[in-house]
Formats: sequence, structure tokens, C-alpha cells
Amino acid sequence: GRCIQRLYSASEVDFFIGYCLSGDQIYVIPFGDTQGKTSLKLWLTCTPQGGNGKSRFDHGPFKDAYHLLK
Repeated sequence: GRCIQRLYSASEVDFFIGYCLSGDQIYVIPFGDTQGKTSLKLWLTCTPQGGNGKSRFDHGPFKDAYHLLK
């Protein structure tokens, strides 16, 4: 696969939407909840844990969070 990296601003993005094929799950992540991050990884098969002094992004609250789109 090809990876494209790009920085976004609040004026360009309201939400990030992710879809997990293997679990048929949708993730709705508001831009504001990604503030201060230069990259974002979702660990779908394990519980997020900090490592190397960094905290991992907790995707749990955003799973099937369609209510955030209103």
C-alpha cells in the first residue's frame, strides 16, 4: 500500500472517518481530538498503552460514534 502524509488545519477538516474492514467498524474522530498530534495510529486489536514516554490515541470513544457527526 501507499502512505500519504499530510498536515491538516482546522479550517480544512471537521472529522476523520476510518473504516476497519476486518471488524466492520467505523471510527468518527473530530479534528479537535487530534490536536497536537503529528501522526495518528489506531490500534484496533489491542488496548492502547503508552510507550517510550508517548501516550497512544484511545480510539474506543470514537467507534461507531455517528452522533459526533451532528
